[in-house]
Amino acid sequence: MSKPIKVFCVFLTVAAYFILAACAVYVIASWSNIPDTVGMHFAADGNFDLYRSKSVAFYHPFTADALLLILLEIFGLLTMRLKPGIKTTERGAAIIKAAILIFLNAVKLSISAFFAHWIDCVVRQRQLNTSFAVAIVYIFAVGLIAVVIIGIAVRVKHSMKEGRTV
Repeated sequence: MSKPIKVFCVFLTVAAYFILAACAVYVIASWSNIPDTVGMHFAADGNFDLYRSKSVAFYHPFTADALLLILLEIFGLLTMRLKPGIKTTERGAAIIKAAILIFLNAVKLSISAFFAHWIDCVVRQRQLNTSFAVAIVYIFAVGLIAVVIIGIAVRVKHSMKEGRTV
């Protein structure tokens, strides 16, 4: 994989973990102003539908964010070790792996951004901006579609070099 792609993936990962750390600092700084019982889960309309003590309310999003980041990190490591499921050149395999890694790292950043928004809503006890959550889903979908298109393009190019049709 090329150095610019590696640097970009590292940047996305560092940004995701930075957001998580910044949220922790934000919650600690705001702790004394947060009521003992807070809304922590949102219904489809963005309003709170579950209330808990503030320590439980913040444990959940931090744990979920950290676990998802770690899981995506493992997927990234596996991506580097596995061979593509299609017959292609070494360069084609590298392109597919790079696309998957960029996608996984962008998902890390999106997840951290979503949990940051969630944490801010819980700290301020305000409604979740559902448009923000929907935008995260669209970003995920566009990234996934891009990875699939890149995989198809690599396969088509490899097949054309061999003189076959796909």
